[in-house]
Amino acid sequence: MCIRDSSKDDACLVVVPRMTAQLLGFSSEGLPVGNLWGETAIVLPKDMSLKPLRNVFTTEQLSVRQGETGPELPVRDILANFPAALLAMDS
Repeated sequence: MCIRDSSKDDACLVVVPRMTAQLLGFSSEGLPVGNLWGETAIVLPKDMSLKPLRNVFTTEQLSVRQGETGPELPVRDILANFPAALLAMDS
């Protein structure tokens, strides 16, 4: 889910993967799950800023990259250290 306030160039993004237990074969030893996603990326709205996003849960800062179809974030980076993310633009 992505929530945006285009008048302020602000956004937050919630990332929660589905069926993670099935991907891991019902083992928690593989957590966090970042590497499972390979080259998968979340494509953001084309007019969204390339400002870095901060993961509220881990305090990591993630760089938004310019992909072929617009700004995007690699899922393996988002979920590298925690199996869910709440990303917010730093003000």
